[in-house]
Amino acid sequence: MNDKEFTPLKEVINSYNTYSYEQKLNTLRKLSRDVTFNEDYQTQIINDKFIPIILNDIHTLTLVNNEPYEQHLTYVRIFFMFLHNELGNDSTLQKKLFEQIFKDEKYSQFFEKIISKYIKDLKVQKFLMGILYKLFILNTYILTDELKKEHIELFINLINNINYNELTQDNNNNNDNTKKDKEDINDWIHIIFTYILKNDEFLKNIEDGKKTFLSIILNNNIIFFEIIRDIIEYLKESKILLISLKNLDYLCEIFSETIKSLYDIINDNVSSLNENFELISSNEKFILINKKIICGVDIMSVLLTTEDLNKDDYRNNILKKIDTKNIFDQIIKILRITDELYDKVFNRSKGEKENEKKLNKHLESSNKFYGLQTNLIKFMSNFCYKNENAKNYFIENPKEFYYMLNHLKMDKCNPLKYEYAVLMIKALCEECSKIQGLIKELKPIEMDPLLKDYIINKGKQKVTFADNEKDLYFSMLNKDKK
Repeated sequence: MNDKEFTPLKEVINSYNTYSYEQKLNTLRKLSRDVTFNEDYQTQIINDKFIPIILNDIHTLTLVNNEPYEQHLTYVRIFFMFLHNELGNDSTLQKKLFEQIFKDEKYSQFFEKIISKYIKDLKVQKFLMGILYKLFILNTYILTDELKKEHIELFINLINNINYNELTQDNNNNNDNTKKDKEDINDWIHIIFTYILKNDEFLKNIEDGKKTFLSIILNNNIIFFEIIRDIIEYLKESKILLISLKNLDYLCEIFSETIKSLYDIINDNVSSLNENFELISSNEKFILINKKIICGVDIMSVLLTTEDLNKDDYRNNILKKIDTKNIFDQIIKILRITDELYDKVFNRSKGEKENEKKLNKHLESSNKFYGLQTNLIKFMSNFCYKNENAKNYFIENPKEFYYMLNHLKMDKCNPLKYEYAVLMIKALCEECSKIQGLIKELKPIEMDPLLKDYIINKGKQKVTFADNEKDLYFSMLNKDKK
């Protein structure tokens, strides 16, 4: 059949299996165009179960006969394009098609096997994103009542096979088709995950029936956290964040759990941290936690600092959901434990002369401990803004407040930590006379000249005075200031 011929759709469906290979390709190409805005075609294709006929044919050619991957790639691409266009916008037709493909065990297996074989192809990824969006996410009935664990796993498998971090990188080195496919996939990711963030329908067939789509997918590959982080960062520019409060609660919950996991793994290795920091930083569990901390801090920073135009008060909801005392206790313990590593092993606050650089140990930027304290204090600085619970925490724990003042200095292992510490202290001081009073109570302490000379020459920077239990740093002392 060619474009100039007209064959009734009913006849096409009934005769499809008798067509030559090229006829099948041309038929699907034409139908892909014709079906897009033709609901009568969409209805007839579904009622006559044309999609299962094509699925069976592709399965036989590509898997039963085990013919080469490239030989039928075009056929598979055109089929997914046709299926995407066939779905249209009618939720009832989408439901019927879902039943034909995913509720029939035979065709469900065919569909999954075909995807498994061709899932790395960019065009297959692009069309499949649109298919799963319409069926699994946009169609509320399917989303809430029909989706099961295996359907979510299909979506997760697709995202895991997309090379997300390369979608917007070096596209100028690709040919036009590849560049366009990558841009389209990136657009689909933005559309899908924006919708997931604002959608809080519960998946009744998943676990205890109290899970949203977001809460399911974030238990998987770290790539999902990175996508959510990037989407929220993008939405920040419009000041319309589009996040449901149920999903916001889950983001708070998982961030708190990640901070606890970081504390646990650091605390478990406290006795050997200085000697084995490289081994610890290369541990898969530590790497995963570190990535989740980075993504979580970025997400929370946007949510805590963006005034949403929809008047969704994300800040106050986060302050209610995250227990200030618990999370600050854990973060400060992590800071204290890692202080010794940064101070003793890397001498972080001491400048180096040229002849000392080769002799001193340096923390490489690729190491997971590099910038760890920066991220933690970045979260604290944003969390403290207009947070009465944070102010009360430090009023009740002045020792911890004075400890945080110790981070008001340059740190070559934690770039920008000083700046975030300044913002944190500023936020705590704002309209809080008690915090301001803690700072006013700080007084210069006369030091024995011999002790001062010892500190300067030995490079030791921290001195604890037992009478007031304040840890004081002498980062400004040097040999020119005696």
